[in-house]
Amino acid sequence: MRIPLRWLSQYVDVSCSVQELAERLTRSGLEVAAIEAWGDRLEGVIVGRVLDRKPHPQADRLWVCRVDVAQDRALEIVCGAPNVAPGQKVAVALPGAVLPVQKEPGKRLEVRELLIRGVRSEGMLCAEDELGLGEDHSGILVLPPEAPVGEPLAAYLGLEPDVVLQVEVTPNRADLLSIVGVAREVAALTDRALRLPSVAIERTADEAGRLVRVSIEAPEACFRYAAKLVRNVRVGPSPRWLADRLRAAGLRPINNVVDATNFVMLEIGQPLHAFDLAKLAGPQIRVRLARSGETITTLDGRKRDLEPDMLLICDAEKPIAIAGVMGGANSEVDERTTDVLLESACFEPTSIRRTAKRLGLVTEAAYRFERGVDPEGVLWAVERAARLIAELSGGEVVAGTIDQYVRPLSSRQVRLRLKRVNAVLGSVYTAEEVARVLERLGIELEPESEEDSVWRCRIPSYRPDLEREIDLIEEVGRIRGWDALPVPERMVLPYAAMSEADAFYRTDRVRDVLAGMGLWEVYANSLLSEAWAEPFVPAEAQVRTLNPISADMAVARPSLIPGLLRVASHNQRHQQEDGRFFEFGRVFRRHADSSGSGYAERLYLGLLLSGAREPLRWDRPAEAVDWFDMRGLLEAFFEALGLDRPAVLPYNEAQQAAWFRYPARLRYGGRSIGWMALSGRALEERFELRRPVAFAELDWEALLEEMRAREAERRYKPFSRLPVVERDIALLVPQEIPAEAVEGLLWDLGRPEVVRVTLFDLYQGERIPAGMRSLAYRLRLAHPERTLTDAEVASVLERLVRAAGERLGAQLRQ
Repeated sequence: MRIPLRWLSQYVDVSCSVQELAERLTRSGLEVAAIEAWGDRLEGVIVGRVLDRKPHPQADRLWVCRVDVAQDRALEIVCGAPNVAPGQKVAVALPGAVLPVQKEPGKRLEVRELLIRGVRSEGMLCAEDELGLGEDHSGILVLPPEAPVGEPLAAYLGLEPDVVLQVEVTPNRADLLSIVGVAREVAALTDRALRLPSVAIERTADEAGRLVRVSIEAPEACFRYAAKLVRNVRVGPSPRWLADRLRAAGLRPINNVVDATNFVMLEIGQPLHAFDLAKLAGPQIRVRLARSGETITTLDGRKRDLEPDMLLICDAEKPIAIAGVMGGANSEVDERTTDVLLESACFEPTSIRRTAKRLGLVTEAAYRFERGVDPEGVLWAVERAARLIAELSGGEVVAGTIDQYVRPLSSRQVRLRLKRVNAVLGSVYTAEEVARVLERLGIELEPESEEDSVWRCRIPSYRPDLEREIDLIEEVGRIRGWDALPVPERMVLPYAAMSEADAFYRTDRVRDVLAGMGLWEVYANSLLSEAWAEPFVPAEAQVRTLNPISADMAVARPSLIPGLLRVASHNQRHQQEDGRFFEFGRVFRRHADSSGSGYAERLYLGLLLSGAREPLRWDRPAEAVDWFDMRGLLEAFFEALGLDRPAVLPYNEAQQAAWFRYPARLRYGGRSIGWMALSGRALEERFELRRPVAFAELDWEALLEEMRAREAERRYKPFSRLPVVERDIALLVPQEIPAEAVEGLLWDLGRPEVVRVTLFDLYQGERIPAGMRSLAYRLRLAHPERTLTDAEVASVLERLVRAAGERLGAQLRQ
């Protein structure tokens, strides 16, 4: 939102410096992102007259123009604009002039003498957007014939130097999307009076109601619609003051009628729309939902297909606007318009947000409607715009205002206690100080108990964000200034000791571990399509959203893997095939419970590897990542957390096998903590992957519980200075027994003598019985206090072989 300081000063006295004002606004929650000088950007730009033009000798699309600038000689300027012609008054940027770069705020372009295809150009003929006066780049800016040659352009246009504050408005403060809204904030912060234009509101339909009928057929999406008529208008250019106000605020002037509606929108935050009354059938206004197959051509000239839940403004026969988003070309105000119907309405924010997103339309009106406008400001805005249009165009305002208010806004009251204010803020404010702050914000206070300083606060309709007592307390602290709160000499705060384990295993610490291992963190959308959710959970376990914005956002993600796959797919399509990614996020699944059905929401950690195993080297061929790379990553990750390796068990469900290769469950401490796999062909086709990827998903909440439970067992043990003993043992194991089960048994029953277990060989073939395989392990044995004897080592090995036979059906390979 751009706030021109001169415009702001019409509603509130700004006595402090611009820097101080920006700082106070930022500290109160309205961030001032930039301060821009407005007006001095046209220094070095003057009015010139094109004397003649001739084709460029070396370029078909360029002209060589001779331009009179009221100096000693005419300038020769090369220009590529298609509309340049002799006799035109134009904007000429002389060498040394500095012009803004519209697409890069804060950047400037210096005009210099240049040699263009062998012809010297002594300046520049400027388009509207190159001067920062609008968005038009179709040709150079052509000035009226009476523009005096040689006069500075800023002086001719009446562009007084100004300062523009670029502010960032949070979604809950839609009231600040206007000059008056910011002025109200400044008035409260500086204890100044707020000055609003005087507007006489007509609350009866009178003649306007007899000329136009308005009906709301979709009250769930539109709860107030007001209309006003202005007759005998003369559509033409806006006066300089209005055009300059709009340009400074970032809008392009169009004509006096449309500019008046945009002016009021920027002024009060209420979007309006002007219809050509002669183009309406009826004349009638119907606010209804779109019908299947309906289309409309919008003001940008594009034909748009409408969906049944999109809200429309229609006449008796056809749609004439997409409600709250953009008007239709079939009702546009143009130079032939004489009678104007003004619209001012209040629409359901979710309806406007959904429609704008589906159509890919980003407009100033939609930006405000989807955040919520003030229902009680609808009449003020339409009256203000009607009087302004009549003043600018010589028209006449028809008596009466049509106002369909189908869902009146109920008054909201919040109870506020002075004791609670001071208890929360740690302040010693008096009742008068608190009341003064709230009254400056437009909040009416009615004493409930004068003795205890308790009020009933009536919340203004433009502040829907104020719902509870704590909200009002925050307003007091915000306006008074957080830095003004007293700091006690002695502060007593509750202290909860945090164990070293809790500090170490916080999520941000784990992010550092993963980043140190070469992984990049990503943030994927928590909503996805049913097609992307299908490989990971059955349909009955999916959590579907009500009224999804699109089919791509119909299901709450049941897994983090789809988001990571989309990231890998995007990178692969852009020739960035090598990638290591992770994401922390919540997943959502539906499950049966004792009451019928329920939902589960848990925090998970997703990991994905894509592309080459390591950077390309001259001494070895490139190899793609595979299932074992992900397993190695998991083992390194667990080791970095001070944990043993997780058990990896086969995962042979039919549904999983259709999408994934080598799916495996991950277990730790006797509980499931996640799974891992390599992408299968079906999954690669579904997500448009060019190469296989490896991925894993960990139940972070379960893993965190295991880490905390084992923290008490973690103790430092000094390295033994005694010699160790190594023995190899080969076991014949049934094929269905996973190697992790054998390794786990060797660890569990070999302690404390066994200090390391390493699988170094797997063999299936000759002399191995059918259904069996040979697993060879190297065991390292040691004792913390003495050297093990051969008899002790033999006893340990005998114990391990016997247990493997009893529990796993294994036997020692001879």
